[in-house]
Amino acid sequence: MAHYWSSKTFLPSLLNDDEVTNEYAALRELQSAVRGISIPQGQVDIEGAADMLGALQYHYQQFVRIVRKKASGEMSADSPDERYEAVAYLGRLGQFYYFADRSKFVESLISNAKAIIPKVIPSVYRLVHFRMKYVAHRARDFPRDKDEVQDVGHELALGAIGGKLFLCRENQKLDNPGPESPEAFSDWQSRSYRTGYVMFEIYNKADRIEFVMELDHPIVLRETTSFMQRIIECARRLPRD
Repeated sequence: MAHYWSSKTFLPSLLNDDEVTNEYAALRELQSAVRGISIPQGQVDIEGAADMLGALQYHYQQFVRIVRKKASGEMSADSPDERYEAVAYLGRLGQFYYFADRSKFVESLISNAKAIIPKVIPSVYRLVHFRMKYVAHRARDFPRDKDEVQDVGHELALGAIGGKLFLCRENQKLDNPGPESPEAFSDWQSRSYRTGYVMFEIYNKADRIEFVMELDHPIVLRETTSFMQRIIECARRLPRD
């Protein structure tokens, strides 16, 4: 016979060297706020959305751990590990986008939701383009117009043919590879993870969109946890039974 218990948390585990960041603390507050919401008040909708944010935090933590290992040389700088976490992160972000933008539950709580919500969680609306053009499916596999039939740009953003792109960290300097020896090149690859943020970029018809998880995640969590607190406040006004 299978065993079962109901999970009481959506907070991902912290390891010994993990910091309790502001976004992790905001998730703790959200977990406390969720308690006591009844099914008629929207428990299924609210706890499901909160779980999406817990998953974002999980993938962020994994991403940072990978970056640290690559920076120290403990992990091969050429491995795809952080890219896989980025794809998973954007998949969960897409889930939250549909909760906020399309959910009838949210629409019932917030008047004029379609106009208001993009201004409340703008980071989600900015980054969801990655999800639409690569994460949910590749644009070239299910093209919406003729330009996407032989699309390469979206594949370069998050796919196997894309390279490593870095944005310089504060008070650091990104340098060139230097001597062309395997050892020197390997050292330079690891150094890139110490001096730069891993960056992904994607182009649409109007703009170029950057995704730097170490910089974007705190903003995403700040906006989405605040949005969820507002949803919970509205839900508590509904009848419990």
